[in-house]
Amino acid sequence: MSIDFKKSNPIYVQIAYQIHDKVLLGEYPEETKILSIREQAIKFEVNPNTVQRSYELLQQQELIYTKRGLGYFISPGAKEKIKILRKERFIALELPVIFKNMLLLDMNEADLIRYLEDYKKTIKQKNA
Repeated sequence: MSIDFKKSNPIYVQIAYQIHDKVLLGEYPEETKILSIREQAIKFEVNPNTVQRSYELLQQQELIYTKRGLGYFISPGAKEKIKILRKERFIALELPVIFKNMLLLDMNEADLIRYLEDYKKTIKQKNA
């Protein structure tokens, strides 16, 4: 399975974010074994060293841990830690861009809320 990697972030970070997404979506519950470095490298069609860097990042973030001889597992509390990390990143990097564009386009808070509600309805319809 090849991924269309973005040039804005290093590939190893993007792989870590893919794992973040799987945890947030419930595909990787706490204490779940994840693919080995080699298996993940094959899946993403990247060098195993790239996946190794992803796993090192995830370990630094305390989102995965190793069981000697068994592999890598999702850490207890990983979902909440990911939410905190992603919210901090969103607030620091993405919200300022949204706010700037709102000001440039003369949009107000009510516009933003309306679009958010429309988006939520669309998502609910897709999931129904």
